[in-house]
Amino acid sequence: MIWPEFLDLMGDPLPDGPVPYEGIAHMFILDPDMREQIHRNRISLGARGYFVEGAKRVAECEVTQLIGLSELHRD
Repeated sequence: MIWPEFLDLMGDPLPDGPVPYEGIAHMFILDPDMREQIHRNRISLGARGYFVEGAKRVAECEVTQLIGLSELHRD
């Protein structure tokens, strides 16, 4: 699962509520194994994707920066 944290124009997290139609978000890959086994080899700057709710595409996205993808946090 990839979890978004939507940001305001100053780069601060938005409070919970409606998802903005446009903007910037930090995306967190919650499962460290998925981060290592799948996403590290597939994601790159400029990669395009979608936000989905169930099977419905609700927004498009583009990777503009990678932060901490190679950092694995194990319990």
